[in-house]
Amino acid sequence: MAEASMTVREAPAPPFGALRQLGLAVFSFPYNFIWGGVGSIVLPLQIAAIVGEAQKELYTGVIPVLAAVLSTLIGPVVGARSDRSRSPLGRRRPHIVGGALAAALVLPLMAGFGTGSNVLVYAVLVAGLGVTTSWAKGAYTALFADVVPEERRGAASGWQGVLGSLGLLCGLLVAGQLAAVAGFGPIYLVTTAVLLVGLVLTVVAVREPPASARAQGRARPFQMMIPPYHTHRDFYWTLFTRGFNTMGIFTFYTFVPFFMADVVRVPDAPRQASYFLAILLVAGLPTALLGGMLADRYGRKRLVVLSGGMMALGAALLVPLCFFPSPPLIFACAMIIGAGSGAFQAVDWALVLDVLPDMADAGKDLNIWTASRILPQSIAPLLSGLLLNALKPISLGLGYALLWGVAALWFSLTILFIGKVRGSR
Repeated sequence: MAEASMTVREAPAPPFGALRQLGLAVFSFPYNFIWGGVGSIVLPLQIAAIVGEAQKELYTGVIPVLAAVLSTLIGPVVGARSDRSRSPLGRRRPHIVGGALAAALVLPLMAGFGTGSNVLVYAVLVAGLGVTTSWAKGAYTALFADVVPEERRGAASGWQGVLGSLGLLCGLLVAGQLAAVAGFGPIYLVTTAVLLVGLVLTVVAVREPPASARAQGRARPFQMMIPPYHTHRDFYWTLFTRGFNTMGIFTFYTFVPFFMADVVRVPDAPRQASYFLAILLVAGLPTALLGGMLADRYGRKRLVVLSGGMMALGAALLVPLCFFPSPPLIFACAMIIGAGSGAFQAVDWALVLDVLPDMADAGKDLNIWTASRILPQSIAPLLSGLLLNALKPISLGLGYALLWGVAALWFSLTILFIGKVRGSR
């Protein structure tokens, strides 16, 4: 009996092939569909309808802040609780299901807001959407540390980037088309349906490994603390690298509909904005999948340098186009930024898994890492909104030129800080 038991324990894990990687990555699609469509297209348009043209930039910068702060707080809590969960349904899946179902209740409540609605109530619902989606994502993030072998981290990160980019792309296109012809209600209904379908596929596709004895132990207060810097420098430099990259993206991301309407002056600005962001995402699909495989072979840091350089170049080229707008050239710049962003996503998850402080606390630590994306998503739009609101009486062209220049600066800092990471090749 003892010999048989040893045989079972030492049996090799099933190969972590493309099908398993795809099943693990599937929840990235609905999560990003929400924030691609609702976050990038619907939110700024709804805010403009509620508060009016004069204050739309200011409120578009301010409202996401509460959602981001609460999301940042809940992620590590959910991750730590799932690390020590003893649920027979698994450590992560109960939290994924609970957060996704709660988000599916919040989304339809946001559909009816428009001209004359209460902006404070809308802000509370936006915060609620941020909290519920982060509840689900907090547990989902930890699954990568649970199931991905070290030698397949780059490829798995690439699949996650591809499914996430496809989710953003589809969310943008659906929201851009429906906003132009059907208003906000249908967008929220479609988004809720996509979330529920993605939830079912994730629960069916993912098989969690048994929790270790340590993972099943009782959580202690000190386990909620962040890892000490002096023993985990690489982890923190990775946070900074990801944070600067995210600052660059969200310096402009939320304001693309306004940029296309007020500076480029294209007809049907919401649809054109969705095209800009869709081009950005489509350009990143091949670099995300290819980059993940290259990262496993040649190292993560080289791809971060390459991606940061491409994104900085694309943003810098948009500066003169704020004074001499040309939609084809603007879309070409979106393609450059998107290709760089896809390469960064290919290495993003693999890089942090290389430098995690403790795999037994992966849920908590990965959600601290996630905060390096969530917080910039609120800080960057807030700074951009204040900048554009201040320069609006003078020149919106100048305001957006500075905005693209700031984005290029953030992307350049990504290149600088990746050199500080020593624990990943």
